[in-house]
Amino acid sequence: MKKSMILLLFLKFLIIKSSVSFDDEEFFFKAKCESEKAKTGACFYQIYDSKKNEEYAIFDKCGKGKKCGYDGVCTENLEKRKNGKSCNYDKDCLSRSCKSNKCVTAKENDKCEDIKCEPGLVCYGSYSNLNLVTKCVKPATEGNKPDNTYCMKGLLADYDNKCRKYGTLDDKTVIIQGMELLCKSGLAHRRTSPTVDYICDSLESEPECVDEEVKKAGSWSDGTEIPTGRDSNCIRETDYAGNYKDYYRYSKLKSKLFNEFLNEYNKLDLDKFNSEEGSSLDSGKIGEKKFLYENAPALYAAGIIDSEGKVVSDKKCEYEFIIKHNNSIFIKLKPIILTIIALLF
Repeated sequence: MKKSMILLLFLKFLIIKSSVSFDDEEFFFKAKCESEKAKTGACFYQIYDSKKNEEYAIFDKCGKGKKCGYDGVCTENLEKRKNGKSCNYDKDCLSRSCKSNKCVTAKENDKCEDIKCEPGLVCYGSYSNLNLVTKCVKPATEGNKPDNTYCMKGLLADYDNKCRKYGTLDDKTVIIQGMELLCKSGLAHRRTSPTVDYICDSLESEPECVDEEVKKAGSWSDGTEIPTGRDSNCIRETDYAGNYKDYYRYSKLKSKLFNEFLNEYNKLDLDKFNSEEGSSLDSGKIGEKKFLYENAPALYAAGIIDSEGKVVSDKKCEYEFIIKHNNSIFIKLKPIILTIIALLF
């Protein structure tokens, strides 16, 4: 009876705990490769010391054809199957749909709530009589407006709602917030004069963040000063030893790594890229370049990359794990939790 009560209370805690996600940046500061593998065969544990410092102890990068699963154990990395290939279940397919033991995709004007569109089409949603209706449509191409559709993969809408390639807008060009991939610098910020908007820009000088505040002012090339004092772009993380790490969200290093990403991006034939099922800017070599650009300030503050954006020699193990699992580090059930459950019986 006592064990059952403990289990029920623990499961209640687990339900609450499982809703918490661990973001990429937090993981960078707490990932630590161990010299010995875990006896259980786990690829990593989330552990705490007596001071409640958190650490992701990495033991095994997993072999070829395997990945570190959500439970921290190496599992088979099963590849999703393309359109027309044999299947048994919807989850076997890239399209999320298996019909008559074949992976299928939705065609133009077909509904796409639970199925992906065939390559070259996008799933666009609009409201009709307060009901959301989705269907597969052709995307807008470079220079065109994405009315009743979206821009094709690899393009974004500019301030005038025209689809443009990444890295094509000069400093001081007004953009929609969140579209800094369009900027040549890969950076953008909010300005208040002559009007409140967001513009592409480069850092003239970088600020210094201490105790989550800007202690040393910096500035953008348009003259906008990054003020001292409390600033939402100063970020604090705590590493596995309990040390505080403060850094600014933008950096010249981030802009440098954006240019390296652009070198890979500009090699793409976007028409061909969009015609390939499962193509993504977040995978492969180009995905790694994009990942480094997006997370440069945090990776540098964590000591994983140096001031040139190169991986630090004694952090290669952590880096390789992060790159391989950057989409699967949101762990909900940890081996340590499973061990606790086992001890109740």
